Amino acid sequence: MVAVAEIEKRGGTAVALPPAIADTARFPAFRRAVAEALRTTWQRDTFDHLVNNAGFAGESMTEDTTEEMFDRLTRGLFKRPFFLARARLPLMADGGAIVNATSNSALAHVTAPGYSVYASLEGA
Repeated sequence: MVAVAEIEKRGGTAVALPPAIADTARFPAFRRAVAEALRTTWQRDTFDHLVNNAGFAGESMTEDTTEEMFDRLTRGLFKRPFFLARARLPLMADGGAIVNATSNSALAHVTAPGYSVYASLEGA
């Protein structure tokens, strides 16, 4: 993977794991993969920081937003990142931190027409 190669080129250590955000049923397997990477790559059982930075955009005017569109955005931008972070809590070191990244679409002065649901969920 390009990102891992670039990190290693600069003297760091990185591991690329398959994404798990699309399916909550994959969260336990993903946690096991993280635990294995921690043990084999860094000789640790815990990590210090978790950054949630996954998501996707969705554009629809409020009056055109169907319940399924809303639910898809809710699952992808709020529910799954929350529960994926929760699944990894047992691996977090005491005093560790979770950072939830969002786009600037969560800011009222940036939100464009058609992004009200997306921006609300990014803010969540």
